[in-house]
Amino acid sequence: MKQLSGVTSIFSNKILKLLSDCTSPNQLRQIQAQLVLQNLYSDTTIAYHFINACQSFGLLNTAFMLCTLLPRPRVFICNSLIRGLSHSRIPHMPLAIYTHMHKNSILPNKYTFPFLFKSLSDSLNSRHSVYSYPCCKIGSS
Repeated sequence: MKQLSGVTSIFSNKILKLLSDCTSPNQLRQIQAQLVLQNLYSDTTIAYHFINACQSFGLLNTAFMLCTLLPRPRVFICNSLIRGLSHSRIPHMPLAIYTHMHKNSILPNKYTFPFLFKSLSDSLNSRHSVYSYPCCKIGSS
């Protein structure tokens, strides 16, 4: 078992290096394929760096797909994605992430709401009104 975790660690380090050296959306898509093939997309550190890379290339839908691949993503991954998407031109996407969290019984924390509210505020000030999307209960059940 220790050898397997060592191999996983080698792949994790390789992916992190690839993410830091990534210079194009095509390279990022290849890294995404490796994340799925190596089953590394649930690693919090890798997911955080992948989301940041997606944000830098304007591929936030790709980052959103990462979150939906996870049956029960950690709140840190969801918060990172909400933060990244709150700076995008798609203000309703953070609400979709929050809804995904709610459906999967992932409790938000104090870091969830500031960027979610920023995005909702931006949505109210844009043509992409949040009112065209289903409302969800904000807070824990």
